Amino acid sequence: SSLRPQFYEDRIAEALQYRRAGRPDQEEATFKAILAGHPPLPVQENVLFTLTAHYDRRGQRAEALESTQSFLRVLRDLRSRYSALPLVSDFLMSFFTGDLALRLEEQKQYREAERAYSEAVDFALQPDSKASEAYRFDLEMGRSRSLRRLGEDSAANSICSTWKARLEKLGSAMNDFHWQGEKLSRAKWELSCGDFDMGLKMLGKVAKQYTNGPDHGDPYRPAAPYRALETLYRARGEPEQARMAGEAADRMQSERSARARAEIFREAGPLFRENK
Repeated sequence: SSLRPQFYEDRIAEALQYRRAGRPDQEEATFKAILAGHPPLPVQENVLFTLTAHYDRRGQRAEALESTQSFLRVLRDLRSRYSALPLVSDFLMSFFTGDLALRLEEQKQYREAERAYSEAVDFALQPDSKASEAYRFDLEMGRSRSLRRLGEDSAANSICSTWKARLEKLGSAMNDFHWQGEKLSRAKWELSCGDFDMGLKMLGKVAKQYTNGPDHGDPYRPAAPYRALETLYRARGEPEQARMAGEAADRMQSERSARARAEIFREAGPLFRENK
């Protein structure tokens, strides 16, 4: 009976009930018990994805990394076993491999992070992935950071130089939905390739502009500077600042009041180190 889909659905529903009841330890134990039974790959995919989110909510970054690694192994297994079926797209593989890379960077596993960023770029470059250039830029910035941490400055500088030239060529073309602004992209480059403190100041100016200005039809734009902050603080292994940036991004994205957005920007001032 354990092979019946309803069996797993009921067990997953049980775990989610524990979450709603404020019993996270029982939630985690139930998910682990499901995995211990070696369920079918789609069930493992579902459970590991949900378990990672559980660890993220609890701030258990090392455990979240481990479950993400297991999740990606399942995705690769699904792709290899069912290669004739589009079960896991190149874009999804790039997205989740990039997520793994940041988690590895966060845990100071820079060699593994560099490899994961490189693999994520390779997936993104596949014809069917349809990943944007802006997304590839973010991955390459992560790769440059990891290489710098490994002492491989020449390789890091090559990536940074290539993208600096590319940003200069694109210019105002970056004021679209994918890049979310020329100044934002230049600030991201500075944070990963240049002077971190200067990048923070640049990002603070962008955040102020996005707080007071129009979103150009992009509801995610006001939150974009804070998402960038969250990524960079995670990459530096500063979880509290990353948490604050992520919460500010969530609030900014859902808030429509100009006054409330201005208050969020004011409260986030310490994250930018200069917010005037």
